Amino acid sequence: MAIRRPSPPPSGRVERVVLARLADDLRPFWFMFGTIEGIFGDEVLVLFGGVEVQVPAEWLVGVE
Repeated sequence: MAIRRPSPPPSGRVERVVLARLADDLRPFWFMFGTIEGIFGDEVLVLFGGVEVQVPAEWLVGVE
């Protein structure tokens, strides 16, 4: 199944996030910073070191 790449956010700003909730399948990304690639309904597509992960928005915390 191919993942459609969304268009960049209108602000042009890069949104950096970290995981706020630990799930077993997300353990490798627990201490990594990710960038938001797109939003699909209530879920967010985040890029962690070259791997795209789709997670619920409430599992993420923004960082500056």
